[in-house]
Amino acid sequence: MDSQDTRSHIIRWLYTPKASITASWCDFNQARHLLEPTDVVLIDANTLADRKIKAISGSRWSQAYLYIGRLHDIRNSSLRAAVNEHLNCQSDTQLMLKVDLVKGIHITTISELRQQTFRICRPRGLSEEDKQSVINYAISRMSPQAKHAWWPAVRLMLVPWRLLSAKWRLRMFRYLSGRRLRRAVGGTVGDAFSFIQFPILPLVKGEEESTSKLYRQYPFIFFAADFDLSPYFDVVKYPFIGDVQKRVRLQAWDGHLGSLEGQELVHEKVDSKVTAFK
Repeated sequence: MDSQDTRSHIIRWLYTPKASITASWCDFNQARHLLEPTDVVLIDANTLADRKIKAISGSRWSQAYLYIGRLHDIRNSSLRAAVNEHLNCQSDTQLMLKVDLVKGIHITTISELRQQTFRICRPRGLSEEDKQSVINYAISRMSPQAKHAWWPAVRLMLVPWRLLSAKWRLRMFRYLSGRRLRRAVGGTVGDAFSFIQFPILPLVKGEEESTSKLYRQYPFIFFAADFDLSPYFDVVKYPFIGDVQKRVRLQAWDGHLGSLEGQELVHEKVDSKVTAFK
């Protein structure tokens, strides 16, 4: 086996999906109609590479996808053509920007969210022009390189991070990780928002006369968890209405309904969106 075959084998091993033993409470058929362009979708994936990223960041979220929308949501005609050439799809296909060490920065469809546990984070107060700037920046960073170009980043994923203390994991990762690995853990999506000066997790320092100023950390590195923790992103929640995919123990709810009283109304709204979409 030559070196190139060995690299391919290691990459496939790192990104081979593992069966999850926990139930997924994410309803893909409902969530797909709530997504809006520039939403950040956090994934709790279960590959070996994802488990290593979660060990480094100390979060359950390992990947950050940027929801682009459909082809007609991309106003820039040249970028729209580039996306269509990169991924030949229908005009109504819902698209996301994904970064991993297998294909680099590429476009995929939201069908990858099926059977996944995910969270939707929505940037607060973006104008349509800002949204287009974020999308344009992200698409312009698509990389056509072969997966072996990312091999130096793959080697760092082989480090046994769990043997280190939580404090040293993050410090060593910040020091050793290169540009490509930072892109894979959330840097590409973070850079897209930094391009329009939209804060994610800035440092707030008090200035004179009771004023404050935002500062960005250096070196620039973003994890999927940063979008979850950011006060400038709203977590979009929706009711779970459907069958649990894993075997779990259930007990009938006999208590006060409280906030559950609005579930039926929300379900009707989602159904109306599905009907309109069809």
